[in-house]
Amino acid sequence: MFSHQSIHPGSSRACLILPDGDTLELNAATNRRLSPDTNSGFLSIADGTVTCSYLINNTNPINTVNTIVIPRGGEYNITLSDGSRVWLNANTRMHFPTSFSSDSRIVELDGEAYFEIAKDPQRQFIVKTSISDIKVYGTEFNVRSYTRDHSQQVTLLSGSIAVEYDDSTYMLSPGQQARITRGSDQMRTLDVDPDTYCSWVNGLFVFENRPLHEILSQLSDWYDTDFIYTDTSLRHLHFTGDLERYSDFSEILSLIEMTTSVQFTIMGQTVKVSPRK
Repeated sequence: MFSHQSIHPGSSRACLILPDGDTLELNAATNRRLSPDTNSGFLSIADGTVTCSYLINNTNPINTVNTIVIPRGGEYNITLSDGSRVWLNANTRMHFPTSFSSDSRIVELDGEAYFEIAKDPQRQFIVKTSISDIKVYGTEFNVRSYTRDHSQQVTLLSGSIAVEYDDSTYMLSPGQQARITRGSDQMRTLDVDPDTYCSWVNGLFVFENRPLHEILSQLSDWYDTDFIYTDTSLRHLHFTGDLERYSDFSEILSLIEMTTSVQFTIMGQTVKVSPRK
């Protein structure tokens, strides 16, 4: 039996850092309208979503930059001032302007996010990560780029995007994924099922022959818990399965135990990973 009273799935919560440094804690019940800069726009916060809007008479917006920080055990949504929508996963940080300039749309990401970009032929949308620039006009795609992981995955659902890396530009088509390891000479492109990598937005973890350390890293972020290995070779075991993102923590662990040679022991907010006896 697992003891997991203090371990729960993530929920809608975040921290919004405004341009003046003020911080606002967000959750699904937060309901506020903010006007951090009358020359830029305003932020509305309701129902677990931050919405950025232009002021009606705003012809020359000033790019005041906000930062939204999603903690472990959190998720949050943003609707940007151009109408683009962004779903932010746990343990993620994104810098974004209250209003975009007249010639560009740029955000900076450290973590994982799913983007639905509003079409605007006059202004390219750019997602900057610590590894690459991702350029697009209107499309749907997922970016997983945690600085801690030293790697990046960009998965395209629809439209087309350009990934700029190491002075080269790579174009992706729907159903393709770009994989980059920091410091490597080139980017790899693969044909994938994009739903596998974007399933978290719809409340699922879908893993296809993924290493255990990648799976437990995602569970660690979502359930705000830590995993320790009694044998480091266990990190490289593989697992395939679909897991409900909002399931009881013990159910998730039991499903993994059923098909891999590991056993889990919960100790407060830490889980010990051992060979199955």
